Amino acid sequence: MNQIHFSDFTKKVDDCRYIEAYLLYHGAATIQKKKPANLINLHKQGRDLARVWDCCVKRIETQLGVKIKILRENPTGYLVLLYAEDLLTRRFSCQGSKEILERFDYPVAKNRLDLLIERLGDRFLEDPMPHEVGLFLGYPCRDVCQFIKKKGACAKSGALWKVYGNLRKAQIKLKRYQMAQKLMGNMLFQGRNVSECAQYFRSHSLAGVS
Repeated sequence: MNQIHFSDFTKKVDDCRYIEAYLLYHGAATIQKKKPANLINLHKQGRDLARVWDCCVKRIETQLGVKIKILRENPTGYLVLLYAEDLLTRRFSCQGSKEILERFDYPVAKNRLDLLIERLGDRFLEDPMPHEVGLFLGYPCRDVCQFIKKKGACAKSGALWKVYGNLRKAQIKLKRYQMAQKLMGNMLFQGRNVSECAQYFRSHSLAGVS
């Protein structure tokens, strides 16, 4: 299922299924442990998503082993961070990540992931797209650091982000992300629900579910 087919698919489902499909499709790489987090713009499309949000999110978190945090809300939708707690915690254990976050007043010394994510939400109030978000999304520290330093100039193209290091490795990562999304899209198009997706990933060791 590509983006166009996915858009058509979501027009035909109820509000809860819409939330589930949107988060699973756009968070596929994180759900399948290919990256620590996905940043998702969930458009309301005139739907009353708040009515069913808690129930749908709890089901996804429980069965697929991820966490979901609304970073920002406006009349048209939510900006959501869907993340794998273990992978993100490991990401911020390295010194390079800590040094970048400290430059933007993240409470690194407290060694609490929830506080880092809370600060990220605050940063989106200060900047429409804070550059350090790349660390949360699994981009190499070098790429994030150089992007900030050079303001996006002199980077290599061909990946999801501005690459200053190994372009080939970045392209391999991108391919993995795309394959994860394609797999999830096909499962959703086949009518599989959250429980069925979780069962599939457990049997194929593709997600952090117990």
